[in-house]
Amino acid sequence: MAAFETELLALLPRLRRFARSLTHDGADADDLCQVTIEKALMARGSWQAGTRLDSWMYRIMR
Repeated sequence: MAAFETELLALLPRLRRFARSLTHDGADADDLCQVTIEKALMARGSWQAGTRLDSWMYRIMR
């Protein structure tokens, strides 16, 4: 598995907590996480290795 996917998987619990804080609902948080991950995977070419993936993901989610 590539480094991008490995880091993304490690971020999932934090992304879910952040989504929950934004939506205040478990189901909506799950949906938000799914959409965020889909967008990140489609735009992964714009992420620069060596930068903070978590900050990039939070920006996408917000």
